[in-house]
Amino acid sequence: MPSPMRYRNQGLSMSADIQADEYSRYRVEGAAVAEMKGIIVRHQAK
Repeated sequence: MPSPMRYRNQGLSMSADIQADEYSRYRVEGAAVAEMKGIIVRHQAK
């Protein structure tokens, strides 16, 4: 997902992790999150 950031200073990092792409935005599918939550809840109930 593209970042709306307009200015990028290549010489300045906001992260200690040099591999991190701090200018990218990520999204997840809500259904996938709900499924993972259901799995966690079921396994905690045992």
